[in-house]
Amino acid sequence: MRYSIVTCPRCGKNRVAESKSDTTGCPSCGKRFQLAGSRRLLETDSLEEARKALAVINSGDSGILDEMKKPEKVSGEIESLRSIADRTERAAAVARHLTSKNGDFTDTDFCTTAKDAGLKNPEKVLESLLDSGQAYEPKPGRYRAS
Repeated sequence: MRYSIVTCPRCGKNRVAESKSDTTGCPSCGKRFQLAGSRRLLETDSLEEARKALAVINSGDSGILDEMKKPEKVSGEIESLRSIADRTERAAAVARHLTSKNGDFTDTDFCTTAKDAGLKNPEKVLESLLDSGQAYEPKPGRYRAS
């Protein structure tokens, strides 16, 4: 079973949820929300790891969380992104991948995934996607593929 740390869209409180669930409820404010469109901070197969990561997130020590998020090897999805020869199409594929996986993404999410996919200067690449209309910013600091 997979577990995600998701953020409530109403109050911003983070919680652990089963990744396969369609919806979850926030224990803080009571709002039920769709997991498909929610911000996922971490996904793991271990409930214990998810709970530990949630404690780290709530403590504000993101350095430890960054270490926990590092994959031991590049996933098959990222490997398939690497195989796209055209740099612009690869960048657009990264944006589509993040949008389908998380609903939206931050510049940090994009830069990390773009680097894993073999793209250099990911900040400029994201700017290029925004300028060309292949990605947009529905909320400040949050992006989606068009």
